[in-house]
Amino acid sequence: MQLHHSKYQERSYELTKEQTKFSKRKSENDFRENNIPKIREALDESRTRAHEIREAMPWVSEQEQTDLVSKIEETRDWLDKKMREQEKLTLLDDPAFTTDDLEKEMGKMNKLAKKIFGKKAPKAPKKPKEEKKVEKEEEKSDAGEDSSKTEDKAQDKAEDKAEDKAEEKKQEEQVEDL
Repeated sequence: MQLHHSKYQERSYELTKEQTKFSKRKSENDFRENNIPKIREALDESRTRAHEIREAMPWVSEQEQTDLVSKIEETRDWLDKKMREQEKLTLLDDPAFTTDDLEKEMGKMNKLAKKIFGKKAPKAPKKPKEEKKVEKEEEKSDAGEDSSKTEDKAQDKAEDKAEDKAEEKKQEEQVEDL
């Protein structure tokens, strides 16, 4: 009786193993059919944004822009190559690439893109001490207008902080769009 049970159990494990393998292949195929067009579109959009980055973010060096564009192209070429390989395979064959492979490849590109798009604008250079002294002397001579200047400076600082926060938020949104 145990002989039959062990044979049954062995066959059950084999069938479960086969079923798992085919389920994995099906899910990979479904993923490719549904997501590869979206991924290609996102890569094209990223390439366009990378070409325009120097206009929107002039503090990004030309080398960084070139590196990003080449990484996007490299990722796109990798995907196209793998899709050509996949087209030659049947649904019963192991896939040419898995979602994990694709995520790994996209992760490399996204890491570089986040680094570049997250790069903050350099702060404005500080005024030399001589100019500050001249401004202080002017403020002392204009004692009657001093209170209104102080209010104006406080308002200017608040506006500068608001602009900095808005710019940082805009850069974060650009990174998230990738």
